Amino acid sequence: MDPPQVALVGFGRVVDRPCVVGGLLGVRPVVTVTLSADHRATDGAVGAHYLTAVDHLL
Repeated sequence: MDPPQVALVGFGRVVDRPCVVGGLLGVRPVVTVTLSADHRATDGAVGAHYLTAVDHLL
């Protein structure tokens, strides 16, 4: 018997977006990352830590 799936991670496409860089307006590539998790099997804080790790790696 297979265990249930706990989470799915989705990555959007990379797009150039305006953002503040060093106090000046600049353009940077940005990607949207979405996490869907089954809260019966995991805590939302674990998902937040995972997304923070992905943010640092990217």
